[in-house]
Amino acid sequence: MKLGANRYGTYYAKTQDNKITNIEPFSPHQGLFELNLAMQDVLNHSSRVKHPYVRKSFLDDPTNPKPELRGKEEFVRVSWEVALDLTAQSLKQAYEKHGASAVYGESYFWGANGRVSNGRRCVRRMLDLMGGFVSESGDYSLGAGIVVFERVLGRDVYFPVTDNWQAVLKNAKNVVFWGANPLVTSEISSRIPLHNGYACFEKLRQSDIKIYSVDVFKNESAKYFNAKTLLLRPSTDTAMMIGMCHYLYTNNLHDDKFLENNCVGFDKFKEYFMGEKDGVVKDIAWASEICGIAKDEIEGFTLELAKNSTKIICGRSIQRSDHGEQAYWAIIALSAMLDGFGKAGEGLDIGIGFGGCGDVVYKAPNMKNFCESPKNSKLHVIPSSRMIEAFEGKTQTLEQNGEVINMPNIKVMISASGNLFTRHQDSNRAAIALRKLDAIITLEPFWTSQAKFSD
Repeated sequence: MKLGANRYGTYYAKTQDNKITNIEPFSPHQGLFELNLAMQDVLNHSSRVKHPYVRKSFLDDPTNPKPELRGKEEFVRVSWEVALDLTAQSLKQAYEKHGASAVYGESYFWGANGRVSNGRRCVRRMLDLMGGFVSESGDYSLGAGIVVFERVLGRDVYFPVTDNWQAVLKNAKNVVFWGANPLVTSEISSRIPLHNGYACFEKLRQSDIKIYSVDVFKNESAKYFNAKTLLLRPSTDTAMMIGMCHYLYTNNLHDDKFLENNCVGFDKFKEYFMGEKDGVVKDIAWASEICGIAKDEIEGFTLELAKNSTKIICGRSIQRSDHGEQAYWAIIALSAMLDGFGKAGEGLDIGIGFGGCGDVVYKAPNMKNFCESPKNSKLHVIPSSRMIEAFEGKTQTLEQNGEVINMPNIKVMISASGNLFTRHQDSNRAAIALRKLDAIITLEPFWTSQAKFSD
């Protein structure tokens, strides 16, 4: 049996004739493990790309690749020498004619892990040595949260996490999963999850801690923990939180001292929920009409959180809507009024609710040649959500963080271990935009939608 690891966890694999014949968990806390059980089928699947391929028109004449045929015509198997020569030629022409701003070298990297075997990192390192590339800031997964948490709380929303499950078990009397489903979202990670958190999940389920779930459906975590579930209408989280804040304030259940010493802007927030300017009092009755949860239910929930130490774990889903950033503003305000910040196992957290965070973590040291950019490399950074516009070539400039960004004129796209089509909302628009590029180079072991759309 050989020890292996991926973004689903660690495992032992038995092989014969270069094929996996059996796979077993390495750790007793492997979550649900079904994802790794599929390893045998994945590695031996017919969708594997076992050799280099080039799109027929591109192979016939790279100077006239007929991009309108991307995703439509057949691929031709070639030797590694031919594939590497065509790749080098496309990149060399882009750098010589247009510079580093013509090469898009970003990818969502869920298809790789580790320091050396990380395709995304290796591609970016190569492009760094060639002079630079176009990269992205932010992401689709937690776009609004990244901005709001950094500016309001002064910390990265991803890593390091500020708490762990042991602290929650020790100190919290209430745990609230707000738009969060950690039983499912802890199965995989952007690193290698050890799934220690599942042992804590079992202890949490057996403890006297009250578990609540605020969501649009009774998710897997709510069922597992037998949580008291408050079902609201989609995208009405902010209204419910504001109504709760009004209740805390008018019933003197908030911590004036904490708000005065540690927060800025509460006076303006209070002015809003008290309706001092618009005449609309944002109380629980107001919130109930919007979110669809009974007034008495919200009131009892709010009172319970105010009376006992509470851990609120919010998910990414609450910001995935128009004006989604408001939900994070509101949940930060609610947590501040409940006065849980800075206390182990209490307050607001998002990190430990996904990606195996809150577990024991073993981190390998950085490798300088992979993790640091050469001084002469030019990194052109634009927001992730504006990447399709860059491919389209219509938008010349945009504003971000008070600065004007010049949009790059992208000619070549190269990515590894990722799939652009799975993360952009409008696949048809993305396909049209990608047909404007001179070359699309994909390093990928499976025939994904992007691989099929490549040159």
